[in-house]
Amino acid sequence: MNGDYYTIGTEGNGELVEKKSRFLATALHVTSEAEVQAALEAEKKRYYDARHHCYARVLGSSGQDVRSSDAGEPTGTAGRPILDVLQGYVPPASDEGGGESPLKGLCDCIIIVTRYFGGTLLGTGGLTRAYSGAAKAALADAGIVRMCRCCVFTAAVEYSFSDRIQYLLRQEKITPEDVVYTDKVTLHITIPEGRGDTVKKLIINAADGRAAIRDIALEYRGIPVSAEKF
Repeated sequence: MNGDYYTIGTEGNGELVEKKSRFLATALHVTSEAEVQAALEAEKKRYYDARHHCYARVLGSSGQDVRSSDAGEPTGTAGRPILDVLQGYVPPASDEGGGESPLKGLCDCIIIVTRYFGGTLLGTGGLTRAYSGAAKAALADAGIVRMCRCCVFTAAVEYSFSDRIQYLLRQEKITPEDVVYTDKVTLHITIPEGRGDTVKKLIINAADGRAAIRDIALEYRGIPVSAEKF
């Protein structure tokens, strides 16, 4: 696998009410058409009495396989606005080290929006805004991750250095996956490969050279994104 991309790490849910019509959205990670169909069937079963289950999905790490469905709504008022939300995702500058990111859009994911009609017609513009708004709400609730080649390692330090090192990691916006307290404090850390050497040196210096670093793996992992913007 080559190249970084953003995807949904944990499910997100959102709701929008417009003139008594309810739009219930779910954002999920999917990697195949079989998983897409399973997600759709689950939502149809969950909201069995609703008429419209509209969706958009993007498959592939480069977002090359896209599909959307208006599911009975006027053409272009549901599936396309949902797809625009997925493809229009912009990672926060803090995740890219500041500045404009070359990576945009989400891959390997789906957003499904179910509509319960409230008795008042919304018009094409109203439907477009409602489906888009519900999709954004679900995405804002989801856990977004950056898939990238990561350096996975542990750092064992004496107790006297633990607070200092964990403070420095927070300053670097790094959250250890686990912290184990035995005769020493062992931090389990996963970070993008390009930051590996720098962070290891930071830990060693903060521990006055007395940090035992053990490399675990170089592999693709999902690094949580701390904030989203649309």
